Amino acid sequence: MINFNLPTLPTTTGAVRLALVVLGAVLLSGCYTVQLYHDSDRLHSNPDAEASDLSVLGGTFRLEPPVALRELCPSGVSKLEVRQGPLDILIQTATLGALHQQTMRAWCKRRRR
Repeated sequence: MINFNLPTLPTTTGAVRLALVVLGAVLLSGCYTVQLYHDSDRLHSNPDAEASDLSVLGGTFRLEPPVALRELCPSGVSKLEVRQGPLDILIQTATLGALHQQTMRAWCKRRRR
């Protein structure tokens, strides 16, 4: 008969799980999507314009110029979506809040015929 002991997991397994849950909660807690509708008729499934906004110190200083929606959609915007996803939160967390990134998507108004 052969008798051997399997290695036991360290007692910090609970602490590691707790740290992963807390990290996941922190990263997902800042995710948001804001949708503004003006006229939801005739919307395409894909947006007409998509841009990323990168700023420093919580939006105080922009690293990219603002998006000119009037030039992208001369007839106006039918739907505007601003989103901050998990990757954006990860960037913000890794830089201790110095970099702030969000994505903007716009659907232009369609002419009725």
